[in-house]
Amino acid sequence: MSRKAATAAGGAKELCLALMRADTEAEVISILQDHGYWDSPAVWRCIGDDESNWATIGNQQSAAVAALAEKFINSIDALLLNGCLEAGVDPKGSDAPATMREAVARFFEQAQNPNADHVGRIANWLDDQIKAQARRLTLAATGTGSVPSLSIADEGEGQTPDMVPDTFMSLHKRNKVDIPFVQGKFNMGGTGALYFCGTHKIQLVVTRRNPRLLGPAATKRDAEWSFTLTRREATGARNPVCTYLAPLGASDRPRHGSVLSFAADTMPLLPEASKQVRDAYYRHIPHGSLIKLYEYDFSPRSNIVFTRRGLRQRIETYIPELALPIGVFECRRKFGGAEGGSYFTPARGTATRLEQEKNEDYLEFKPIGGVLQLGGTDIVIKVFAFKRRPDQKKRDGFLHEYAQGAGVLYTVNGQTHTMVSNDFFHRQAVDLDYLRDDLLVTVDCSGLDEIARADLFMNSRDRNRDTGLWKQLERTVEGFLKRNEQLQQLAIRRREEAIRDRTEDNQALADLLDRVLKAAPDLAKVLLGGARLPSPFPKPGTGQKRQAKRFNGKRFPTFFHFAKHQAGEELKRQVEVGRELRVSFVTDAQDDYFWRAGDRGSMSVTLTRGAQSTAVSAASLHLSSGLARWVGELPAGVRTGDILTFDFEVIDPLREEPFSNRLRVEVVPRTDRPSGPSGKTRRANSGQGDKPAEGGLALPEVLPVPRAKWGDFGFDDQSALLIRRRSGAGKGGGGYDFFYNVDNDSLLRAQKAQPADAELTRERFRCALVLVGLALIQQVEGQRRQAQADNQPDLESLVTMTTRALAPVLLPLVEFVGTLSVTPP
Repeated sequence: MSRKAATAAGGAKELCLALMRADTEAEVISILQDHGYWDSPAVWRCIGDDESNWATIGNQQSAAVAALAEKFINSIDALLLNGCLEAGVDPKGSDAPATMREAVARFFEQAQNPNADHVGRIANWLDDQIKAQARRLTLAATGTGSVPSLSIADEGEGQTPDMVPDTFMSLHKRNKVDIPFVQGKFNMGGTGALYFCGTHKIQLVVTRRNPRLLGPAATKRDAEWSFTLTRREATGARNPVCTYLAPLGASDRPRHGSVLSFAADTMPLLPEASKQVRDAYYRHIPHGSLIKLYEYDFSPRSNIVFTRRGLRQRIETYIPELALPIGVFECRRKFGGAEGGSYFTPARGTATRLEQEKNEDYLEFKPIGGVLQLGGTDIVIKVFAFKRRPDQKKRDGFLHEYAQGAGVLYTVNGQTHTMVSNDFFHRQAVDLDYLRDDLLVTVDCSGLDEIARADLFMNSRDRNRDTGLWKQLERTVEGFLKRNEQLQQLAIRRREEAIRDRTEDNQALADLLDRVLKAAPDLAKVLLGGARLPSPFPKPGTGQKRQAKRFNGKRFPTFFHFAKHQAGEELKRQVEVGRELRVSFVTDAQDDYFWRAGDRGSMSVTLTRGAQSTAVSAASLHLSSGLARWVGELPAGVRTGDILTFDFEVIDPLREEPFSNRLRVEVVPRTDRPSGPSGKTRRANSGQGDKPAEGGLALPEVLPVPRAKWGDFGFDDQSALLIRRRSGAGKGGGGYDFFYNVDNDSLLRAQKAQPADAELTRERFRCALVLVGLALIQQVEGQRRQAQADNQPDLESLVTMTTRALAPVLLPLVEFVGTLSVTPP
């Protein structure tokens, strides 16, 4: 170790400030070489004191923003713990808050009733309150557009120098396991961001313990600021190792030294960003922590404050319900101000933003809420349905600016643990293809115990486990969405909007296809089953509900019993083996009775089979305008003749005795039913000629998309065909609509080459696309019916990509293949 290294503690503050101002790995390495640290292995200590730590660190989040979200979770924990400790409450004691929301209510709002539904949620805060708090937990971007660095700072509890090895630089310790109101439990998620830091995985940590939290036995060093850096080192073995700078005492114990520290009343850890000042290290604080990620590999690298496609928006998707707001500061001179010249905007979380009244204009209606019951535990589901504005264009396959490309967010304590893309909505089990770009769903799994969460989610908190419990949860979410009448009606309306003013003479197409298929009867049998074109719109009144009277529910209901029955009257029902059990209740409760933030009701369902009683394994509950619909699964192994008893109990904080309802179910043999619309609709459609034969497909409605409408469908000059499944609630439900590009480049060139036959060329192109699309649908649907594949391909994407590739050769094939002949030998 050099002389500079041995005496560096005296200039530790200057070294720390220099490292904070550095924005590239090269700068950091140069500074450390000048101080004799970079090339001195003995002063670098293994994270977690584990030489094989890359097995954990390298197996964290697979996406840069998901890894970054873990840093904010840790900072929020630090702020909550600071508030708890300053209030004199033991975080592990019986008086500690039970949830994050209660901690926010007690320590940041000083709420008298911390469990009330209107407290502990920043969705109910005023903008000034959110902005003030966001300046205590910040994200700042520095460096350049091509090589940005990110700094996360908080005015939280902080750590003493000698606590750093057991906190920031530890792995798998039980630091927060017994604290109920914090999120970081595994003591490893924060290391996931290292992988995305440049080549050498350099991260700076600066921290100081809140002096008010130091006990009487605290030493002078305990009150100092400390700092360290991480790096990745090659070992010559199978895996590298991540280490951190710990030079004090390393001459006596190589690789086991302590971090550098220095005395200072405050440090400039918090940013300021305005037209006058743009500095990531401007505002001084007396305690807290700073983490700087050098050359962080995230995209897009534009102004991080921007709403659309910016880093702030992506963070809000990964943490859709932030317990505390995050201040996002753009400090790079290269980027101009966003949103009217602002360089600072609070991140609140996507779901939080959408629940604020000022953003209601983004939504078709208030969020749809409900409860999914998994193993006797309530899981709150919320559905946000976005409006489409007249000037709105489709961007990268989605329309709304919130949670772009995301469909379903499975969360715990406001943090996304699994994100499912919006392809989820065009699953046949969901049947909301026309709402693919317009929905965002959150599924709050916070109430599940640690065993259930471990069976659902990986410890990295960015993906799920493919378990039976996960499949059960997904089926429940699918069913909740498919059965929701508001969503089904919106899907029908979206279809009407999509095909309005795009009708063509489809009879001409039908005649053309008829001639083609007559020449190939086997093809006709496989694809269509003798079908004809359906009507593009439902008959008047089809799928339309009459306007219901305005319902004024009560916060706490006075009755809750089976529909069409008296209170206390037992309900008897027959249910076929393998079918869902559906039960309706009437009540005077408000729609959000079961899913509001606090003081909510709960329903417990006990299943008795013989002498054995258990909680129902999976179910969903939706309450709207005084009608509650519960849908559950029969237990595995039920047989014809079994008698099952379901006891429903509804309780809330105001009731001493629950509302009790008993259902007796007789299990009867299963009767096969035709797929598609309901029996009533099938009878209404009989004779129309649009019902497909068994195993066949109804001929789709084929609709043109001109250049002026490309943006609505994500088309460009090479796009050919897009398909969408019609909602089962309307006439022809379960069929498909085809949208084809009338300004496809290959089609236009062919029409230009033979202008006299332009219409015929277009018809040939359209007919060929329809045949290709039908063939692809038949292939995928056939696999699904025969269960030939566990994971069928994304049908819409398959058709889009295949027809895009085939478009340049379709017309030459149509024109020339038929002229080929084989010359006799």
